[in-house]
Amino acid sequence: MNIIDVVCIILALLFLVIGFKKGLAKVLLRLFAGLIAAFSSRAAAASLSGMIYSNFVHSAVASKLNEIFPAGSVEGSVISSAKEAIPASAYKIAVFFELFTDQIVDPEKMHTVEQIETTYVQPILTKVIVIITSVLLFLLLSFILIMFANAINKHFFENRQGAIGKMNKLLGGLLGVVRGIVPIAAGCMILNLIASLSGESAFTSIVQSSAVCSYVAGIF
Repeated sequence: MNIIDVVCIILALLFLVIGFKKGLAKVLLRLFAGLIAAFSSRAAAASLSGMIYSNFVHSAVASKLNEIFPAGSVEGSVISSAKEAIPASAYKIAVFFELFTDQIVDPEKMHTVEQIETTYVQPILTKVIVIITSVLLFLLLSFILIMFANAINKHFFENRQGAIGKMNKLLGGLLGVVRGIVPIAAGCMILNLIASLSGESAFTSIVQSSAVCSYVAGIF
C-alpha cells in the first residue's frame, strides 16, 4: 500500500459521507449512470478501434514499415524492427500495459510488410486505441448521464421526509462507496496512462507499486 492506495481509501470514505447526505435515490441514479458510462465506453471503444486504426493510423504505420523494410518482405523474427513503426507515445502505453507478444510468426518464413502490420503492429495499436478511447468516452458519457440522473432525482426524490427519508440517506451512504469505485477506477486509469508515457521515474514507480492502480490496469 502506498500514497495512491491511501488516497483511494480516503476517497471511498468521502463518498460514504456524501452518499449519506445525498440519499439512496440520487446515489443510485448516479451509480447507474457511471456503470452505464463505463460499460458503454468500453464496448464503443472496442467497436470504434478498427475504424480509427483504418482511417487515422494505418497509412502512417504502412509508410513507416515500408521505410523499415524497403524490400517489402523480410525473413525471420521482425519484432524488434517492427516496433519502430509504433508511435513513441503509443509504444510507451503498450509497454506499460504489457501488450507486446513474444513472437510474431514462424521465423523461418518470409513475411511481407502487410503480414507484419496485420499480425503484429495493428493488434497492439488497436489495443492502445481501445484504452485511450475508453477513457475519453467514459468521461464524456459520465458527464451527460450524471446530469440526466440529477434532473430525475431533483424532480422525484430530493425532498422526501420521515422514515423513507432516513432510509434513503442510510442506504445512500452504503451505495456511495460503491459509486465511488467508478471515478476512483477512472482516476487510476488516467494515472496508468500518464505513467506509461513518463518512462522510468519516481512517479511511474509509485503508480506501478499501487495495488489499486495495478488491479485497474489488469482489468483493462
